Amino acid sequence: MASGLGGHMLRRGLQRSIGGPWNYVGGRRCDPAQTATSFQVTAPATGGVLCEVAASGVEEVDRAVRCAKEVLPAWSELSGRERGQRLMRACGIIRENLEDIARLEVQDTGKPIWEARVDIASCADALEYYGGLAPAIVGVYLPRA
Repeated sequence: MASGLGGHMLRRGLQRSIGGPWNYVGGRRCDPAQTATSFQVTAPATGGVLCEVAASGVEEVDRAVRCAKEVLPAWSELSGRERGQRLMRACGIIRENLEDIARLEVQDTGKPIWEARVDIASCADALEYYGGLAPAIVGVYLPRA
């Protein structure tokens, strides 16, 4: 069964239905490396299938860690200001799509819409806080031994 959620687009082009099940590694969607199996995510309120999720294993985790290690040097070279700008951009995307994300969260967890809105807004708040703080971080950092 293909991903559900109605195939609607969120504002800014974020997709509810991605046609997976896929992983998201290295900035793009990709097939699971180890297995073609997946499992269904069901709505607790209705028992209906929301989507399918790849059943990932050790190989997928290792691939994700390798990709993260590969991009760490480039991220480390960014200034605090540049990192903060990226966090603020992510905050803006979440705020712009808050209602849609909250409704998906309600379908996935069965929590009340007000609670989902608070949770999603809190995520945006954290990104905004750290995005605003990032440019103020200065000094010399010693690498771990």
